[in-house]
Amino acid sequence: MKQTLAIILSNAILLGLIVLGFRACGEPEPPQEGPKVNSLLPESQELPTEALTWNEWVAYNRPTRGEEFDSSKHAARGFPNTSNWKPEDFLPAELFEQKHRDICELPKFTRGRLRSQGNSVLLYSDIYELMALAEQGYSNAQSAMWVFCSINSPQFIETDSDEHAVRLPHHEKPLSQREAWQWVQRGAASGNALDQYRLSQCMQAIEYGPMTEEGKKSLNTPVKVDPFWQDKIFFWRERSFETALLINAVNSRTSGANSFSAAHRSDRRKIEKFKWSRLWELTAGFQRELEYRPQSIDTYGTGKLVEEMTSPQLVQAEKEVKQWLHAHPDIWMSMYRNTYVDNGRCPGEPGYAEGFDFDWLNKKLESYGLTVDKPTA
Repeated sequence: MKQTLAIILSNAILLGLIVLGFRACGEPEPPQEGPKVNSLLPESQELPTEALTWNEWVAYNRPTRGEEFDSSKHAARGFPNTSNWKPEDFLPAELFEQKHRDICELPKFTRGRLRSQGNSVLLYSDIYELMALAEQGYSNAQSAMWVFCSINSPQFIETDSDEHAVRLPHHEKPLSQREAWQWVQRGAASGNALDQYRLSQCMQAIEYGPMTEEGKKSLNTPVKVDPFWQDKIFFWRERSFETALLINAVNSRTSGANSFSAAHRSDRRKIEKFKWSRLWELTAGFQRELEYRPQSIDTYGTGKLVEEMTSPQLVQAEKEVKQWLHAHPDIWMSMYRNTYVDNGRCPGEPGYAEGFDFDWLNKKLESYGLTVDKPTA
């Protein structure tokens, strides 16, 4: 009897061990969560923050992008780290071999028009004159074609007999959307910040597409918007920041005029907006924009943001502003020496230096541990 009970007990224990073994194999324990990333830090975003090459970035995102463009695929997931992306990843090699001419060779009025950061001045320019300047190798003229990347944009010519420019009928436009895009690419290959930012604007206009039936019918050779179109737009805008903080470009970064953004209602969304709004304040004050349009500070500045942010958010935002400024210590002299102003003046000409306020800038940069030497000539 005792032997029988022992056998039964032994079998029960063995059966229990077998059941536990099956559970261990078939029902693994849920993975343990790693340490939670501080929501104030860039690493808290969904997209990777490490510096991938362009090919690595494409390989990482390809499974979720599909074959057609869809801006929702990367909305509110954070921002790419573009530091290892290069212009050569996006432009034909032959474009980097072309020679560009110095815009300061041109008359002051023409320079100011070609540098305009708005679109109305360029839209109403004589299209044949712009094309001639582009052919001559002026990169700002080449990138000025960005306003015609929208199929809906009118094209004008000036005549001796008419007081105003004449709008060409749609079928008589000498410049197609594809040709405009190709011209802007040639300009961007120059490395000029304005030209690079304009390429992002051109590509944005192409993405929006024609708004009229007439426009749709005129697209005989449409530019294909691929799944990574917005990534390229983001790169060209970010690339322009390496040599200049163009006021309109920084505005677009603060307003989120691109599909990439921080997650809604996240700490990062407020921190990113504050960072670029602060950089906008610095560049606007440096170029005396705040003197000409003081009301713009209410729209693009940090004032209202401060009221909505917590102390930890503000501390992190100012820390990132400081990091950006220290990573780009030459940005201010680059802006001064490379004629990124649309008043038509060039360095050394009367009134040019007065367009920049180095004293104001240095007072603002003190809190970030930086100073900028004033140019001597």
